[in-house]
Amino acid sequence: MNSYVYLFCDVDGTPIYVGKGTKKRWQRHYTSDTHLGRLLKKRCREGMILNPIISSYMTPEDAISLEKVLIKFFGRADQRTGTLLNLTDGGEGAVNMSDETKKKLSIIAKGRVWSETSRAKLSESCKGRVFTPEHRLKLKQAKA
Repeated sequence: MNSYVYLFCDVDGTPIYVGKGTKKRWQRHYTSDTHLGRLLKKRCREGMILNPIISSYMTPEDAISLEKVLIKFFGRADQRTGTLLNLTDGGEGAVNMSDETKKKLSIIAKGRVWSETSRAKLSESCKGRVFTPEHRLKLKQAKA
């Protein structure tokens, strides 16, 4: 019961995107280099509200259902039925991965061979990182 549904609105209050997520999912849009990410960065400078969560503490299934209802209610711009930048009717994403899909992704990840350049970059980016005692405990518990 840690899922939520979020709604981004334009400066004038017009809904522009509905999504579902957990943890800080809604914030990741601001760092993505997508049409939505660039639009949100621009709108934030113009005064867009930064706390878009409209319903939280939901099961993933309830979040998917609410996302679909809201997308249908506000309509999608690509279908000329509304104002949302959503490109689907909702419900897609990692929450809905089948066991078969998870297994395929696992096989791909395990078989990946990193180039020396990539390994050097990764190594360099990790140097000097300092973890708090709390973070170290969480890492230890995750491995157990």
